[in-house]
Amino acid sequence: MQQLITVCIATYKRILLLQQLLESLACMEIPVGYRLEIVIIDNECSDETKNACRDFSATSGMVVHYFAEEQKGISYVRNRALREASDETTWLAFVDDDEVVDAGWLFEMHLAISKYEGDVFTGPVYPKFNAATQDWVKRGGFFAAASEVDGAFKGSSATNNVIFKYSLIEEFDMKFNLEYNLTGGEDYRFFKSIVKKGGKIRWVRNAVVYEHISTDRGSVKWLFQRQFRLSNNSHLQYLKEHQKSVGSIFTVILKSAGRTIEFLCLCLFIPFLWILGRKELAVKVLQFLARGLGGFMAIANYAYKEYK
Repeated sequence: MQQLITVCIATYKRILLLQQLLESLACMEIPVGYRLEIVIIDNECSDETKNACRDFSATSGMVVHYFAEEQKGISYVRNRALREASDETTWLAFVDDDEVVDAGWLFEMHLAISKYEGDVFTGPVYPKFNAATQDWVKRGGFFAAASEVDGAFKGSSATNNVIFKYSLIEEFDMKFNLEYNLTGGEDYRFFKSIVKKGGKIRWVRNAVVYEHISTDRGSVKWLFQRQFRLSNNSHLQYLKEHQKSVGSIFTVILKSAGRTIEFLCLCLFIPFLWILGRKELAVKVLQFLARGLGGFMAIANYAYKEYK
């Protein structure tokens, strides 16, 4: 009997990129013994997206289930995906709507599942730059993929390239935390919780997806905000885990002060780096400040809302 893999996609106002992702899934090698279904949760509730999904299913022959989620926010969307996946699902995967999968993505996941003992398998996300992306953005490594030894254990995962046992949802009573509905970070908490409950996450080096990097992401403002958001979110989660104890607050203060001091020590070099054409280094100096501010704002209970 074939095992069912359900690929879940959360989407919002990215119909063209979503179509590219679907085409890549249609071109993907499906290992013997598996069958595939796609679940798409649309948080825009767009007829255009619904029709595009219907047309793709008709022309490709793939099973595509489209659902509109009216409650706004990433946690609502991902939880809807968990609910809408067929009960026959053996493995459930998440990829993002601004990505395309490598033709061998699923086959590499299958090899890892066969080779390693694990409950969750995750792999690298490589950048796919827009033609208009400036060279300094590419040189800066701001979107560089993570690199690990194949089969390495991980403490958590994101939902941009992951597959896990569907049975974990019921076994561990898993759902995405609504507290992170507008801030993001819900995926990190989800998979970290699986590890805490005894699950194992493995790295799959050759299970590759490619993320479309739009031109707006290659701006100083976006790169600064990204580091602020990541720092703010991670420190908020750290403080929550430690019930905002005096020790945890002190730790965040030290780390945030350290990043701010690094910025102050290097900020005088920013104009020279800019003039010398090393804009990527100047931006990295600014990102020290972003990380410091993100931590300090977490202490003040401020949460940056990425998905508002």
